[in-house]
Amino acid sequence: MASAFRVFSETFEKFKKKYPRHPLNEEIRNCIIRGRFPSEQWLMDRTRVMQEMLDPMWVRSDKAQPN
Repeated sequence: MASAFRVFSETFEKFKKKYPRHPLNEEIRNCIIRGRFPSEQWLMDRTRVMQEMLDPMWVRSDKAQPN
């Protein structure tokens, strides 16, 4: 199983490319710049938010339905 940090990093890279000016990018950058390593819960929460934005519910439901 991948670590929370690895999943977060991969998701964050995709998110930055798709939404370069989103406020979440600034929040994450500021947290990292402060030198505090985020908790595992923080990483999982932000990863979930980014994944939901990258793959909205209506897209996920379309993918789940067989052709």
